[in-house]
Amino acid sequence: MPQKDFPHVKIFVDYKPAELQKGATEWRIVFYAKVPAQNEFKRFCKRVLQCLLIENEKNTQRKMLASINQKLDSGWSPFL
Repeated sequence: MPQKDFPHVKIFVDYKPAELQKGATEWRIVFYAKVPAQNEFKRFCKRVLQCLLIENEKNTQRKMLASINQKLDSGWSPFL
């Protein structure tokens, strides 16, 4: 079935997906969520122990990111 263009349809995105940021002294999981009453995003950080994210435990990193992204995708808001 061919795709149709819908120029009148807007896509509303209320978050930016979580990502791991590796710093020199600490690692953080960072994501953004839209403030409900405003049209702006707020940044949220979760510090992560580097010992949890060593090469042998990349699954831990993936699980943490997937968990946050799944919650955001299902409509969860850190403001509620």
